[in-house]
Amino acid sequence: MIFEVRVTSQADHDSRGDDLLAEIKRTLAISSIKKIRTAKVYRLEGIAKTDVQKFTQKVLYEPIDQKVSYGKSMFSGADVTLEVAYKSGVMNPEAGSLLKSASDLGIKLAAADSSWEYAFFGKVKKNDLEKITKRLLVNDTVETVVKKPPKT
Repeated sequence: MIFEVRVTSQADHDSRGDDLLAEIKRTLAISSIKKIRTAKVYRLEGIAKTDVQKFTQKVLYEPIDQKVSYGKSMFSGADVTLEVAYKSGVMNPEAGSLLKSASDLGIKLAAADSSWEYAFFGKVKKNDLEKITKRLLVNDTVETVVKKPPKT
């Protein structure tokens, strides 16, 4: 079983989202998007359900300024949400650190992966989203847009 954990800022602003929005306005001259929020998505496989929260609290997020969600998106009011991850077969440099951290905590974790979820607020035309994705979010050589969650 794969557990999904999403982590985002508690603050109203999101520095990664703010930077992306500024780049969209500057580079692509798209002004219909009002706000972008981001969340780091972690997928954990082969971990006991009882260990997911412990691992999350010890490794994945800082409760002082971040919030966490298990198994669902954090941005229910977004006009468009998309997730960008490394392609299958491309090494995610973060995965090794996640596995090592789990081992250090005595938690059995068979596999781990991470990606970024982007939530767009405001009118987002389909062709504008394609431009944003191709020019700013996805390096086609190593990354892809996640269409459905992986089974393993």
